[in-house]
Amino acid sequence: MTEVSSVIDETKPYWVVNKTVEQIIQEYTSLYSTCPLCEHIKVPKNNIGLHLRTVHLRFIIELLVDENLIYCLPCKLKCAPHVLRKKSTGILRGHYHCPFCEKILTRSHSFKGHTAGYLIEAIL
Repeated sequence: MTEVSSVIDETKPYWVVNKTVEQIIQEYTSLYSTCPLCEHIKVPKNNIGLHLRTVHLRFIIELLVDENLIYCLPCKLKCAPHVLRKKSTGILRGHYHCPFCEKILTRSHSFKGHTAGYLIEAIL
Protein backbone atom coordinates (compact mmCIF):
# COMPACT_ATOMS: atom_id res chain seq x y z
CA MET A 1 0.00 0.00 0.00
CA THR A 2 1.38 3.42 -0.98
CA GLU A 3 1.81 6.00 1.77
CA VAL A 4 -0.31 9.07 0.96
CA SER A 5 2.40 11.50 2.02
CA SER A 6 4.76 9.98 -0.56
CA VAL A 7 2.19 10.50 -3.33
CA ILE A 8 0.84 13.94 -2.44
CA ASP A 9 3.03 17.03 -2.34
CA GLU A 10 1.81 18.63 0.89
CA THR A 11 3.74 21.82 0.14
CA LYS A 12 1.04 22.72 -2.38
CA PRO A 13 -1.59 24.94 -0.72
CA TYR A 14 -4.51 23.26 -2.51
CA TRP A 15 -4.04 19.83 -0.87
CA VAL A 16 -4.27 19.25 2.86
CA VAL A 17 -3.93 15.82 4.48
CA ASN A 18 -5.38 14.74 7.85
CA LYS A 19 -6.19 18.18 9.27
CA THR A 20 -9.42 19.73 10.44
CA VAL A 21 -10.84 22.87 8.87
CA GLU A 22 -9.82 24.83 11.97
CA GLN A 23 -6.25 23.51 11.69
CA ILE A 24 -6.17 24.55 8.02
CA ILE A 25 -7.28 28.09 8.90
CA GLN A 26 -4.78 28.33 11.76
CA GLU A 27 -1.92 27.03 9.59
CA TYR A 28 -2.67 29.30 6.61
CA THR A 29 -3.02 32.33 8.90
CA SER A 30 0.39 31.65 10.43
CA LEU A 31 2.17 30.73 7.17
CA TYR A 32 0.82 33.25 4.65
CA SER A 33 0.43 37.00 4.61
CA THR A 34 -2.09 36.79 1.73
CA CYS A 35 -4.18 33.96 0.34
CA PRO A 36 -1.91 31.43 -1.44
CA LEU A 37 -4.85 30.19 -3.53
CA CYS A 38 -5.83 33.49 -5.16
CA GLU A 39 -4.06 35.36 -7.95
CA HIS A 40 -4.57 39.00 -7.13
CA ILE A 41 -6.85 39.25 -4.12
CA LYS A 42 -4.96 40.87 -1.29
CA VAL A 43 -6.45 39.62 1.93
CA PRO A 44 -5.29 41.26 5.18
CA LYS A 45 -3.61 38.73 7.48
CA ASN A 46 -6.33 39.07 10.11
CA ASN A 47 -9.01 38.20 7.50
CA ILE A 48 -7.43 35.11 5.92
CA GLY A 49 -9.63 32.81 8.04
CA LEU A 50 -12.82 34.54 6.89
CA HIS A 51 -11.59 34.57 3.29
CA LEU A 52 -10.76 30.83 3.40
CA ARG A 53 -14.18 29.99 4.83
CA THR A 54 -16.17 32.02 2.31
CA VAL A 55 -14.10 31.56 -0.86
CA HIS A 56 -12.31 28.21 -0.60
CA LEU A 57 -13.57 25.98 2.22
CA ARG A 58 -17.20 26.25 1.07
CA PHE A 59 -16.22 24.32 -2.06
CA ILE A 60 -13.75 21.86 -0.54
CA ILE A 61 -13.74 18.28 -1.84
CA GLU A 62 -12.87 15.46 0.54
CA LEU A 63 -11.12 12.28 -0.56
CA LEU A 64 -10.53 9.31 1.70
CA VAL A 65 -7.39 7.44 0.64
CA ASP A 66 -5.97 4.60 2.73
CA GLU A 67 -7.68 5.99 5.86
CA ASN A 68 -6.20 9.46 5.19
CA LEU A 69 -8.52 12.40 4.66
CA ILE A 70 -7.36 14.64 1.81
CA TYR A 71 -8.98 18.04 1.42
CA CYS A 72 -8.76 19.46 -2.09
CA LEU A 73 -9.29 23.22 -1.96
CA PRO A 74 -10.34 25.19 -5.02
CA CYS A 75 -7.46 27.20 -6.45
CA LYS A 76 -7.90 30.61 -8.12
CA LEU A 77 -4.39 30.98 -9.52
CA LYS A 78 -3.60 31.17 -13.25
CA CYS A 79 -2.39 27.57 -13.43
CA ALA A 80 -3.42 26.74 -17.00
CA PRO A 81 -4.66 28.52 -20.12
CA HIS A 82 -8.10 26.86 -19.94
CA VAL A 83 -8.87 28.41 -16.54
CA LEU A 84 -11.31 31.21 -17.33
CA ARG A 85 -12.07 34.54 -15.70
CA LYS A 86 -15.53 35.57 -14.57
CA LYS A 87 -16.79 38.19 -17.00
CA SER A 88 -18.38 40.30 -14.26
CA THR A 89 -15.35 40.58 -11.96
CA GLY A 90 -12.31 39.45 -13.95
CA ILE A 91 -11.40 37.07 -11.11
CA LEU A 92 -10.26 33.59 -12.11
CA ARG A 93 -12.77 30.80 -11.67
CA GLY A 94 -11.95 28.19 -9.09
CA HIS A 95 -10.46 24.90 -10.24
CA TYR A 96 -9.08 21.77 -8.65
CA HIS A 97 -5.70 20.04 -8.95
CA CYS A 98 -5.76 16.24 -8.92
CA PRO A 99 -3.49 15.06 -6.08
CA PHE A 100 -2.63 11.91 -8.04
CA CYS A 101 -1.66 13.27 -11.47
CA GLU A 102 -1.88 17.10 -11.01
CA LYS A 103 -4.40 17.43 -13.84
CA ILE A 104 -6.46 20.62 -13.52
CA LEU A 105 -10.24 20.30 -13.60
CA THR A 106 -12.55 23.31 -13.57
CA ARG A 107 -15.76 21.68 -12.35
CA SER A 108 -16.22 19.90 -9.03
CA HIS A 109 -18.27 17.07 -10.55
CA SER A 110 -15.54 16.48 -13.17
CA PHE A 111 -12.94 16.45 -10.42
CA LYS A 112 -14.93 13.94 -8.36
CA GLY A 113 -15.34 11.65 -11.36
CA HIS A 114 -11.66 11.96 -12.28
CA THR A 115 -10.38 11.17 -8.78
CA ALA A 116 -12.88 8.33 -8.38
CA GLY A 117 -10.95 6.47 -11.09
CA TYR A 118 -7.80 6.61 -8.97
CA LEU A 119 -9.62 5.58 -5.80
CA ILE A 120 -11.23 2.59 -7.54
CA GLU A 121 -7.84 1.60 -8.97
CA ALA A 122 -6.31 1.78 -5.49
CA ILE A 123 -8.93 -0.63 -4.12
CA LEU A 124 -8.28 -3.28 -6.78
